[in-house]
Amino acid sequence: MDESEKVTSHSRSREYSPHFSFPLRLNLKLRTSIATITLVTGMLGAGYAQSGLNESAWPIFRHDSQLTGRARANGPSLPVIKFEAPLGNGELGAPVVGPDGTIYVPGGVDNNLYALSPSGQLLWTFTGETGSPHERFVASPALAEDGTLYIGSVDSCRVDTQAELSCPVQAELFYALNPDGTLRWKKKLDGGTYFSANIGRNGRIYVATDDCWLYALHPAGYLATPDSIVDWRYNLQAQPENSPALSFTDLPLSVAGDSLVNLYLYGSVRFKRSFGAKDTLQGLALDQNGNIYVTGHGRAVVRRISPNGAAEWAYSLPPAFGKPFLPAVSNGVVFFTSSMGGGLFALNAGDGSERWRATLPGGDFLTPPVVDGAGHVYAVHSTAGLVCFSAAGVQRWSKPEVQASSVSPAFGEEGTIYVSSDRRLYAISQGSPLSIEPAAIDFGEVCTDSTATQSLTLRNSSADAITVTAIAIDNPAFEVSAITPFQLEPGTVRQLPVQFTPTALAAYNGVMIITSDAGQSVVTLAGEGGGPRISLSAEPATFGELCIGEEGLTEVCIANPGVCTLRVDSIAVAFSKNFASGFAGIAQANDGSSAPIFIAPGEKFCFTVRARQNSLGNFEAKVTVWSTAGDSVALIIPGTVVPPAIAGSAAIDFGRVQLHQTASRLASVWNAGKCEFQISELKIEGPQAESFALAGLNLPRQLTAGDTLDLGVSFTPLVTGVHRATLLVISDAEPDTLRIPLAGQGIPSTPKLVLVPADSLAIFACLGASGSAELLMRNEGGADLIVSGVAIDNPIFVLAAAPVLPDTLAPNEELRLTVNFTPAAITTYRGVLTVSSNDAGSDATVELIGNGGGPLLELAAHPPAFGEICLGNTANTRVCIVNPSACELQVEIEIIFTEGVVVQPATNAHSNRVPIQPGDSLCIPVTVKPGSLGPFEVEVRVLSNALNGTTRSVIIRGTVVSPEIAGVDSVKFGNVAIGASAEQPAAVWSLSACAITVDSLRITGADAAAFSLGAITVPAEIPGRDTLEIPVVFTPEAEGSYSATLLVYNNDAQHNPLSIPLQGTGIMPPPEPHIVVTPPNLNFGEVVLTDDSTLTLTVRNAGGSALQILNIASSNEAFSASPDSFSVPALGSRTVEVTFTPRDTRDYVATLLISNNDIDSAEDTISVALRGMGVSPITAPDQVSFGEVCVGESKIIKITLANRGTREIAAEE
Repeated sequence: MDESEKVTSHSRSREYSPHFSFPLRLNLKLRTSIATITLVTGMLGAGYAQSGLNESAWPIFRHDSQLTGRARANGPSLPVIKFEAPLGNGELGAPVVGPDGTIYVPGGVDNNLYALSPSGQLLWTFTGETGSPHERFVASPALAEDGTLYIGSVDSCRVDTQAELSCPVQAELFYALNPDGTLRWKKKLDGGTYFSANIGRNGRIYVATDDCWLYALHPAGYLATPDSIVDWRYNLQAQPENSPALSFTDLPLSVAGDSLVNLYLYGSVRFKRSFGAKDTLQGLALDQNGNIYVTGHGRAVVRRISPNGAAEWAYSLPPAFGKPFLPAVSNGVVFFTSSMGGGLFALNAGDGSERWRATLPGGDFLTPPVVDGAGHVYAVHSTAGLVCFSAAGVQRWSKPEVQASSVSPAFGEEGTIYVSSDRRLYAISQGSPLSIEPAAIDFGEVCTDSTATQSLTLRNSSADAITVTAIAIDNPAFEVSAITPFQLEPGTVRQLPVQFTPTALAAYNGVMIITSDAGQSVVTLAGEGGGPRISLSAEPATFGELCIGEEGLTEVCIANPGVCTLRVDSIAVAFSKNFASGFAGIAQANDGSSAPIFIAPGEKFCFTVRARQNSLGNFEAKVTVWSTAGDSVALIIPGTVVPPAIAGSAAIDFGRVQLHQTASRLASVWNAGKCEFQISELKIEGPQAESFALAGLNLPRQLTAGDTLDLGVSFTPLVTGVHRATLLVISDAEPDTLRIPLAGQGIPSTPKLVLVPADSLAIFACLGASGSAELLMRNEGGADLIVSGVAIDNPIFVLAAAPVLPDTLAPNEELRLTVNFTPAAITTYRGVLTVSSNDAGSDATVELIGNGGGPLLELAAHPPAFGEICLGNTANTRVCIVNPSACELQVEIEIIFTEGVVVQPATNAHSNRVPIQPGDSLCIPVTVKPGSLGPFEVEVRVLSNALNGTTRSVIIRGTVVSPEIAGVDSVKFGNVAIGASAEQPAAVWSLSACAITVDSLRITGADAAAFSLGAITVPAEIPGRDTLEIPVVFTPEAEGSYSATLLVYNNDAQHNPLSIPLQGTGIMPPPEPHIVVTPPNLNFGEVVLTDDSTLTLTVRNAGGSALQILNIASSNEAFSASPDSFSVPALGSRTVEVTFTPRDTRDYVATLLISNNDIDSAEDTISVALRGMGVSPITAPDQVSFGEVCVGESKIIKITLANRGTREIAAEE
């Protein structure tokens, strides 16, 4: 097997570069038809290819499949914060952008993927489905052509090597999501995904996990079984430090440890380059020529590697700058930021020489750089915030308020920059040179017929004067004091007073449009016409609980919460019940004023309301106020008149009292409420009321709130047994009769022996051990009990400690005896324990019952059979021994197996006696690896001391099978028109539990040229008892019968190759024309503006009459076709040249429409997809800096212009 099966042992702990709280994620786009995957184990791969990524502005971390970090759009020159969206629970992962502008952001410290609209509104959240609180989405999603989002998670628990053993599950999955955030499929991979996936042109998904694997996944695999998602995997032998990249030939590249690996499409190694154990590669990017750039955080080095893996140059950072972050590649320049010293570097890609260096003091860079379409460089600095540098290294602007997580920014289609930070996502877009603040004015509430004024600030932040030509407002309630036109000089500010004068009680809205030569700006206006307002409140809000005749007080306040003066004309107070006495009224204000009362805005007027009631129950006071605030307002103040409440002792228990003796207790009663009450009578009732008596008490008695009264009660029994009665306390409280239960027991003056248990005492013991039980003796009489003897009639039972006799037990005293039982056999023993005492009337015997027992054994295998096993594979089961008894089980284990079978554990495992405690079990994992075909068995034999069998066995059987392939008897195509094609599946399947590996496919025979294979990838694996359909295409060139044989080369030694006959008949085509156009799309790649590029199409007529091409037209004038109309004879073909001539530096996407006379085709117009990119032929510096020049002097700087086109360009002044 290859390295994909050589799993390397390693630690899951990770070490990151400074400012990187979790690993960077890289996203790549491929622009040609073949792709190579490059993984950084210490190095990078080649090419700019569009591959299978979406055509959005930023579909993957670092923009494209080559991880260049370069956007198509141009960033802002006058940056403003478009929005600042709160999001997540900590530092967010790097954003990506969808084709409709949706921004997708991983949670970083949680397992959420967030989707936001271009305006910053949260559209949906997808939460990972491992069920573990340790799952995290660290890597960015990769956005496929069809809009599918691919994202993997990591297990934060397993990252900590100290905690790894305590992690309950591996909370790591790889997900495919629909564009609306619903789950399409999920797959468990070995390891977590710290870095973004990448997508090849054939839709294959490349994922690097921290268990050192690079996976190639097939996106449609979930339609079959979850395992068929994996095409192959490659063992990197170190943890990857970046996303896989793709070369122009669709081959994957990866960096892991100190190595750069370049693989072929099916997982074999194209080249692998290592840079020494002291270096750990992290950065990876490819340029348009396929050159690979890697950065290391072991050694502070930036390297360039050729497309074939040869080292070309290395650049070492000065020590003061620490380590290089991820590189960005654009127009022959490599950009990177440093982990220390605030350094931004630009290197010439050709030779690695330093082009320029910019240093920002007072902090460090937090993110790697990104480059826009104009070559400007952007990164986030710890103190300067988001900064922008020209391609020549001159700082253009900074936004200190924008801070970031240690991940890459992203670009939207229109040039908006998205930056992830701690719990927020920033969007920075292009601003206007004329800033107007605020963008909206809300005057709030203003009294009618009065005026409020607020200021509007106009600021010119450009280098030119701005003329404001007009200011218009669409609502006359708003006015602005300004005469137009007026001019704002560069850098100046002007304040405009805006007034609001409402004339009615209503809401007002308006729009102010400010027109200037910088464009139009809109300010929204709002206000409300207001009048007096009123609110009522009471403190306290209720009278609470009152006693009858008690006065309650509350303070009522009339407040004015409005902006206009309130006039109170009248106040009234009414009660729901009549008074007993007292007065509820309005006190005068502190200044002695009376109604009408004027209350200024924000002020209040307060008065007191009194209440006194003479009947129980709820009542309320209603305060009504009439004022200029409109209708009268009312406030309800509730209260409750409550009765007195009495409570007392729950019960009085006198316990055991000898006949004719007296015991005394206190029964307490108390006032449980706030109102005074009177106790008028006390008496005792009940069947034994004569046994109880009350001490003398003068009645009636008053109890105020909180008072307690203790009542003396005595108990004098005259007969034995339990005596019960009730003490009645009668009052004018609730309840009017309080009942306190009384109880006592009369006991004789002689002793009374009681044994517990009274009848029998049961004891269990394992054979060879002892068991015990306890017997209680108690004196429940009124005189001393003298125990003179304790005897047992069976010697198998003995007292653990014999009492000293005679022993005296006072009334209510107890004596505990422990009886031991040691069985000599597994049977039941009986005996009688007799107690001798001075209680002649008690039963003084207890039956003793002893049961001797032993251990039991239960034996089973889970699963009970190995089933079918492929030769060379292993199978597992678990044999469990259970002790369901109360006695210790001793076991010895032997394993006996068929010759040629390798078994783990070895035969002598647990050959010594092993104890199994009561209720416990012992499970032994048994693993077998048979060495030959056919049935086999493994016997696990257990020797023990169990009562239900001292020798027990369980036999686990299985059958060893080999790969066995079968297929359809033949594939018959029937009649197919000459020149046309038909496709049929040739099904092959596995007859056993073993997987079939289809190594290669071949078609042989005299007519083999008429048959071909459809879209299929080999080698391919068929899971056990599964089926693979091989697409076969039949294209006859003449009339007659055709036959050939499909050979399926596989790992079934008996049927290698498997032969499947192929049959078909060619017939004359139909008389009508039939159009076939190949290829279905054309990609011109990059073409300079002064040049053009030509590709060809083939138009074939598979019909029996002439095909007329009526017109060939492009939806974009940059593409043209020649010829654009012609005729194709029956079974003939014609070549069409398509030319791409770009006019602007941008992407071009178009459709070529071919109108024809094929009446049987689905449409009378065939479409061919066209794509190309226009690039400038001139390369020149973006900016030239002259520095300081004295007045009157001149300074000359050379500018180098390069023509990368094929035509001469004339320079004009």
